[in-house]
Amino acid sequence: MTSSSSNLNISSSNQSNPASPSLTNNMSSIKDALYFDGTCIKNFLKQLILHGARAGITDKDQLVDYIVEYSSADMQHVIHFQTEFNPDVSGKTWKDAEDMLVELYSAGNQPLKLTKHDIEDFCTVYSAKPRLVKKVDIDHYYQAFLAVSAPLHKEKVITDTKQQYYFVQGLLTKDAKFIMTKLTNVEKKCAMPLKISKVVRILNTRLEDKESLIYWNWEANEDDVDKITA
Repeated sequence: MTSSSSNLNISSSNQSNPASPSLTNNMSSIKDALYFDGTCIKNFLKQLILHGARAGITDKDQLVDYIVEYSSADMQHVIHFQTEFNPDVSGKTWKDAEDMLVELYSAGNQPLKLTKHDIEDFCTVYSAKPRLVKKVDIDHYYQAFLAVSAPLHKEKVITDTKQQYYFVQGLLTKDAKFIMTKLTNVEKKCAMPLKISKVVRILNTRLEDKESLIYWNWEANEDDVDKITA
């Protein structure tokens, strides 16, 4: 379920933290903020992480208080004073909070209702991530994209065309520009985006062309370098 962020009340403990006001403002300004009602825990937490990244919060431990703030009144009544969530307790960790939620609401199995804002947030966050330099990076991006877009497509919130459009929008600018060099003038238009499977093939082709000026050999072999220099 989703709920307008205007209905959220940020706890006084967050406001008293000198490092949190700007983050609090960013989180509370997100439209259609997540709303936890005890179902589909994993999806809720994944989306909360995405919203946090959108607001500039990269340390998941800093998101623990928002689990409470983004929960229904009934959920807050249950978890608010648990050590893992208590706003007056310092040193709380995301791992402990996640484990406690799973323990308390393991029966929740209803899918999280996503909105178009979620796919837009996804594109904003992922387009700012490092470029795709390995096939596994492409696979992970594809999988993460489908986790958000597939439910929206199934519920007819977005069309085939929109899903294909968003797939390119979530790519880093350099990757998206490379895709554009391989498209016809018609395929470059928003109304006729290339099928996702074809975009994936183009991205993989770029990685296979080691003679190309845009082949990033040092990034592709970064893990091997780390092993050698470790």
